[in-house]
Amino acid sequence: MAPAEDASDFGCCGFFSTRRFKKLPSPARIAEDEKGKAREEQDGVVPSTEEYILHTTRMTIEVLQQAADFLPFPGARQALDLGLLLLTTYEDVNSLYGQAGGLNDRIAQLMLLMVDGIAGQDEQDVSPRVRQDIENLVQDFRIIQENLARITAQNKLLLVFFKEANKSKIDECAGRLDEVLQTFQLMRTIDASSMLTQIQAKLKSLHEDVKQTRRMVKDIHTWMNPKIAHGGDGNLGLEAMPTLPRLFGRDKIIAGIASDLASQRQPRIAVVGPGGMGKTAVSIAVMQDPQVEAVYREQNRFWVPCVGATSLFTFLQILRKALRITLDTGSLLKDIIDTLKATPEPRLLLLDNLETVMRLPEDVSEGGRFSAEIVLNQLSALPHVAILVTIRSNNLPSDTISWNLVPLEGLAREDAKAIYTSICPTASKHLAVLDLLVEALGYMPYAVTLLAKQAAKSFMTPDKLLEAWRKNGAKSLTGELRDKINNSIEFSINSRTVQDDPDAQKLLSIIGKLPSGTTFDHLEDWWGKDIENLPGAIATLSDTALITVRNQDTDTPTFHVLPVVQSYLRTHESYNSLNSRRLALKACCRFVLDHRSRPGDRNYKAHLQELDIEKNNILSILLGTTIETVSSTGEESDLPLVLDAIIAFGWYQLWTKRNPELLAHMLANIASEETATEPTILRRVAKGRYCLGRMKLLLGACSDASSHIEKARSISQRLGSPVDLVEAGKAALLLAHVWRLEGRGHEQVRDIIRAGEQDVGEDARGKALVLHHLGTYHLWIKEQEVGLDYAIRAKAAFDKLERKPAIEVFNCLMLISRSYGSLHSDPEWLDACTEALRYAKSIGLPTWIARALQDLAGCYIWKARYDDAIETLKEAVGMFEKVGKPDSLAHVMMLSGYVYMKMGDLVGARCAYEVAGKRLEEMEQTKATKARLEQCKNNVKVLSREVFDEAEFKVPSLLPKRG
Repeated sequence: MAPAEDASDFGCCGFFSTRRFKKLPSPARIAEDEKGKAREEQDGVVPSTEEYILHTTRMTIEVLQQAADFLPFPGARQALDLGLLLLTTYEDVNSLYGQAGGLNDRIAQLMLLMVDGIAGQDEQDVSPRVRQDIENLVQDFRIIQENLARITAQNKLLLVFFKEANKSKIDECAGRLDEVLQTFQLMRTIDASSMLTQIQAKLKSLHEDVKQTRRMVKDIHTWMNPKIAHGGDGNLGLEAMPTLPRLFGRDKIIAGIASDLASQRQPRIAVVGPGGMGKTAVSIAVMQDPQVEAVYREQNRFWVPCVGATSLFTFLQILRKALRITLDTGSLLKDIIDTLKATPEPRLLLLDNLETVMRLPEDVSEGGRFSAEIVLNQLSALPHVAILVTIRSNNLPSDTISWNLVPLEGLAREDAKAIYTSICPTASKHLAVLDLLVEALGYMPYAVTLLAKQAAKSFMTPDKLLEAWRKNGAKSLTGELRDKINNSIEFSINSRTVQDDPDAQKLLSIIGKLPSGTTFDHLEDWWGKDIENLPGAIATLSDTALITVRNQDTDTPTFHVLPVVQSYLRTHESYNSLNSRRLALKACCRFVLDHRSRPGDRNYKAHLQELDIEKNNILSILLGTTIETVSSTGEESDLPLVLDAIIAFGWYQLWTKRNPELLAHMLANIASEETATEPTILRRVAKGRYCLGRMKLLLGACSDASSHIEKARSISQRLGSPVDLVEAGKAALLLAHVWRLEGRGHEQVRDIIRAGEQDVGEDARGKALVLHHLGTYHLWIKEQEVGLDYAIRAKAAFDKLERKPAIEVFNCLMLISRSYGSLHSDPEWLDACTEALRYAKSIGLPTWIARALQDLAGCYIWKARYDDAIETLKEAVGMFEKVGKPDSLAHVMMLSGYVYMKMGDLVGARCAYEVAGKRLEEMEQTKATKARLEQCKNNVKVLSREVFDEAEFKVPSLLPKRG
């Protein structure tokens, strides 16, 4: 800008005319007179007054900030704001390029000159040209700001590599201001002498402010004394830490964290997990642990409650106050870091509920990005500061900090019960039900505590509280307790992270219906196949700890929702609508039917493994299904799909762990011969009845078995098609087996076999079944050789089928073995037992293996190989316990008692018969069951006498007599 010839055209700050020009001393020269005195009063660490003014110290900034209220028009205030922004923002550039090539000096001088020229004037006294020049100054400042912002946005490495290019840009900015500064110094609109008087008065005021700066510097030096770092009010943070409750089952975790904090270099520990697990309580206990106290003095341990942080600024304010920081330079983070750097003494920060901070949006400005992670990284960069955080999440990923994650899960059962009984002592009288209650709560400490308080207030026993919880969840609690548990859950569910992710909400609704959780593959292929971004949804729920991950170190980790959260979801329509339940039901049914196979099928073992993973989820969904759930949703009904799935899963249960509950639920609440009218539905009802009858038979409930099988036969006969009649024949043949066990007459059993033979007609498989049942019948009536012949013919018939049914083949092998046993054929009997066991193991069904082991043990006993017999029986006991077959288990224990007696172990024999008797007492009392129970009671009595008489001992009826 060229000097003007007519001073009246300028009048910006109106300092000097061209005719009487005298260069205005810089603020550095003004302060020079005070330099000596300042250095006498301050040691070498303290900056001089000159440095504070020329190098944009806090005092200069404060002077300019105070002047803002006295500027006469908005444009001037805008120029001042931009100048202050440039003075305070770009610290990285200043430190690297030496005060940005003097740029800050020029900005400071311009601001002081402008303020000195127009501060205190009325708006009408400022000429239009002054306004125009200040508006031009605003534009110059904006250009400079853009250049510096681009430089600052570079990472540290680029600032160094492109130092010369950046410095050239900074010098260009400084040159721009040189022209403006010269113009401001040359302009005038009033008499020089009066202007000089005005400047001197204002400089005198500035000298007073400089003295105040010296006092501030002294205050800072006082603060810098390590003895009084963190000298503000407070103790261990913003407020007193919460009172530490009595902790159960966390001693090992607390000791481990405390040891790491006391021994590791730069420990960075994150206690992670869902809400309600006691993360805060554990961490406070760590802060008070003797190992920690030995390393970190009380005044150097800080609790920082992050839950009140609503922005990054408020988080820094909380952190500042928790650390008792008195330094106030205008930069909160710098004050915090500088305070922590003031002394190398070990410091320990507990950042409690850090999830509140980590979810805050980052601040983005022309100066770059500012986020919670940046704050953590700067804190972590301090080697003498240990960091312990609690966070409602499963992880705390960082590309800078190596966090040691300590997951906090549910308590051990006994510890959860200890919490409950410490609050409600009367519950100690109901420990068996209390086991179920704490299990239903997922052993979550907070939930156990709240329900124990509810029990203490309402005098409810654990069984009543469990019933109420299963039915209504948190709604069964009083208002205050209900709000506490709901608030804990809603903190995560209603978080912006979840609410902004529809896929996460859909996934939460799905996994919330799966009590055993599920794998990623099953989510991708079945449960969550309609979710667009499944990995993203999992990440969201994991980040908020709404799901937990088990078996993380395996190839098939499983994702779970805690039982307490599941209970919450069930009672909220948005996560448990009728439509969402139908979708889950369809996915469940398709999964079951896709893994439907029979023993001996090529994919049977693989399907069995897949069903084993999901069995509890399948049961939960199907048992929650009613006719309303599967009612027609349009033109097509889901009922056939659901019935097929239930029947298929019923067969899976029959071959593994028998439980008739699901099939009984189907017939009572979904479809039965009384409610169904369509043949397709009635046909499925018959199949369900048949499967349930067979299961009841294997569980020893012969009367129930007979009832269900007869109803299945009746439905199939009524339907009347050739296929249905074959099913009726199969039911009749199974009835023959039930009636034999019930002790019905020979003729009655023979007649039902003939009826079955007539129903199956020419069906090849049906005819082979008839041969098998005839063999069983003749063995039963002591015609062993005839029975053996039928058994061999039946096996040959099954072997000829295109799809050989493994279960029927195995039954034939068992019949052949028992026929040889009844004939005392040696070695045929042992060979037949060995072949049956080999076949059972090739199929892999525990119940088949157990039956084959039982028969093999009988052979060993007959051959007096008692050591082999007892080892075989022990293996059979484990198998029968696994599948839940009380009648067979009782038989095996009777055999074991006999073997122990023969080996001379009378105590072991008595114990075995006592166990067998208890099992038989729990069963339906058929004729055969009663006979065996009497045998057990007799043998216990005989074995309890002081003198044992083997002649009074009754040999188990299932053992063949030696010939």
